[in-house]
Amino acid sequence: MNLDDSQWAWIMQNLHADTAALRLRRDARIPSLAIEQIEARQSASAKLSDTLARSEHFLFPYALLAQQCTSDAIARYHATLVAESEHRILDMTGGLGIDAFHIASAPGKQLHLCEIDPAAASALSINARSLNLNNIDITHGDSVDYLQSLPDNSFDLIFIDPARRQSTHGKRLRSLSDCSPDVVAIWPQMLRVAPRIIVKASPMLDITATQQLLPCMQSLTAVGHKRSVSELVLELRREVDESQRAVKAMTLDNRGDILSAVDFSWAPAPHASASQYAHVEKGMIWIEPFAPLMKVGRFDELGRLYDLPGLSRNAHIYLASDPASATSFPGITYQVERVVDANKKNFKRIGAEYASHGADVAVRDYPLAAEALRSLMGISRGGSTRIVACKDSASRKLLVILRASS
Repeated sequence: MNLDDSQWAWIMQNLHADTAALRLRRDARIPSLAIEQIEARQSASAKLSDTLARSEHFLFPYALLAQQCTSDAIARYHATLVAESEHRILDMTGGLGIDAFHIASAPGKQLHLCEIDPAAASALSINARSLNLNNIDITHGDSVDYLQSLPDNSFDLIFIDPARRQSTHGKRLRSLSDCSPDVVAIWPQMLRVAPRIIVKASPMLDITATQQLLPCMQSLTAVGHKRSVSELVLELRREVDESQRAVKAMTLDNRGDILSAVDFSWAPAPHASASQYAHVEKGMIWIEPFAPLMKVGRFDELGRLYDLPGLSRNAHIYLASDPASATSFPGITYQVERVVDANKKNFKRIGAEYASHGADVAVRDYPLAAEALRSLMGISRGGSTRIVACKDSASRKLLVILRASS
């Protein structure tokens, strides 16, 4: 699996071309693999901008892998999870290798990658050379078989990104056991080989159920950006420090730098009291927690950490009396412009007001879906206003009209 210089030149000349048209009129000297490179770059140009800039001839074994791979931003964060003292690292699920390439860029690291797919394994070797990474070895084969062949303490750290089993595609992912390799079944073998494991898991997994599956789990972190959750990162240890066990929420910017990091207790804290809720009023700051915090779900604990009241138990909105008191809170902030009762009369009135320029419509603990509410009010998408239907702590149904905080 490789391409010669003339084929790479053709790829670079056609990076923005319609690939369907290219397939119809391509020269016989241009293999389908070349068109797959264009498709892969078109789908991954934003999330792999750093990797592609480092290697113009970075090879995608097939276009689908470009859609499924880790972004440079998330891989950069993964690299920070590897301790300076951890030199020998086993990646049991090499894939496209983005995580491994970022980890291997740090001094003193020696990586061994396992990849069961022959095309992906071949591409890993090619791409490691193109990135001038000479500290990576690749094994083509089943990583579980390889793991079982290793003596104790062969590595300092194991990184694994289990994939959803083919039999579960189209169904809700319920457990790590639905993935391959099955970390739930093999973690004792993994901890025999290395004292610490980093598991990259699906953001769809239930956090409480996942905590209960693995007694060796030191921490569980929801990782993502302001409006999306990318993954759950599980840290497993041979020796768990009970005093340091935590559930965490990590929000990154588009470069992979940390915007906010919040640690919560391993077990959920007691529910909030009535005094931890407030009535929403004009002029207040309305705060919607970043997506990783929403995934973690420790809403009462979050309010106490930042000393801000919530709107209600199930709305997951926080309120501040002034911008200064909301500055440190890890969330997206808005200014409250108006608060009205959520009824048919106000749906019609507010809808007519924003029908021409549109608005962002959302619901929080409200018995109607956002799209249904948008249709009822006759409001198109657009504009700078956010309209939220919600219930407060007294179960009063409200329409809150917001604008982004400056």
